[in-house]
Amino acid sequence: MLAGLRARIASIESEGSASPVSVRGGLPNPPGPSAGSAARDAGSSPFVGLQRGARSKGARNGKGSEGSSSGERDFSEESALRRIERLANVSEQCSGKLRSRLLQEGWKAEQVEGALERARACLLVDDERYASVFVRSRLAQRKGEAGILFTLKGLGYEEDYVRALVQEQRQDAGLGTEVDRALELLAAKPPKSKNLHDGAYRKLVSAGFTPSVASEAATLFCEELR
Repeated sequence: MLAGLRARIASIESEGSASPVSVRGGLPNPPGPSAGSAARDAGSSPFVGLQRGARSKGARNGKGSEGSSSGERDFSEESALRRIERLANVSEQCSGKLRSRLLQEGWKAEQVEGALERARACLLVDDERYASVFVRSRLAQRKGEAGILFTLKGLGYEEDYVRALVQEQRQDAGLGTEVDRALELLAAKPPKSKNLHDGAYRKLVSAGFTPSVASEAATLFCEELR
């Protein structure tokens, strides 16, 4: 077969044809006149059509195209505000969370701060509202106060503000002490560990309770089951 292929190529060259030979299924098949013309115009590369198709597909998908690269994206304050609006329409947002996300996505600090100021002015973003919703939902899920405090401090909230908010919401909801809520969590979702005390302790710590609260609640939980 190889000898036949070589003979065929030699025959085509002797006829003075400049058309490239494509091989399909192991057999030589010279392209028609239009294909040969296109190949010559593009530098006689048999892969030009495939490369063009790949670039075209990449452009449609936003990949492989200089026109859609991140360097040409609109990173203005206006576009940052539109991005904030889209995120806020999905879920409650706060300034710290949005600031971190937009900076990571490529906006400059100046554009981010300007957009955040405008978003807060029209109450699209309300940091107090976010904290209130966050604390209420975590308390309802029987999460520990230490975990709530850690998360909100990471988003830029003052510790005293968070502690006061947790205390207020806990009283409004008629919730008991941290130990009481830890015991409620263990009763609702008992640990499956062979060592009941250690399993209860680990579950409570992972739920945001302090080590001291977790230890006390785990001990009381085990005593109640005896």
